[in-house]
Amino acid sequence: MHVGCADHSIPDFLEFQGEEVRLDLDPTWKPDIVADITSLGDIGEFDFVFACHVLEHVFPHEVKQALKEFHRVLKTGGTALIFVPDLEDVKPDHRKLIGLEVGFVCGLDLFYGHAGMVKNNPLMAHKTGFTKDLLIAEFEEAGFHGIIGKRCSNYNLMVGGKK
Repeated sequence: MHVGCADHSIPDFLEFQGEEVRLDLDPTWKPDIVADITSLGDIGEFDFVFACHVLEHVFPHEVKQALKEFHRVLKTGGTALIFVPDLEDVKPDHRKLIGLEVGFVCGLDLFYGHAGMVKNNPLMAHKTGFTKDLLIAEFEEAGFHGIIGKRCSNYNLMVGGKK
């Protein structure tokens, strides 16, 4: 299941094999499932849950609920893999950090959402933020095991775990 899919597919570098079920809160992206990540409903079980730059769009008190929902819909032995902005060592300022398709990204964008995107779509605002240790702890509290975390390039943080 691809959570917060928008108009993207699961990236090729993951070498995902199987049917991609797309889930998003915004029906204009025409996902297979329209749902809030904190309340997925009766959607079945999945081998893999992937969310890229989605979890930062819920409030801190909703992170646990979203991760518990990801855990709930996974088959036993299934994997969740989450990417979020890595806020470790980032200052909320205007210093340009990276250039992306949406333009330059500064520390303020990593904390609060890319200003240009938030202006056009308030759902793109960031409501929480993560460091590696914090997200690993959230995975543990949600019931995941075999948790791995990695700080990646371009201020990306990846954490994964098994049910």
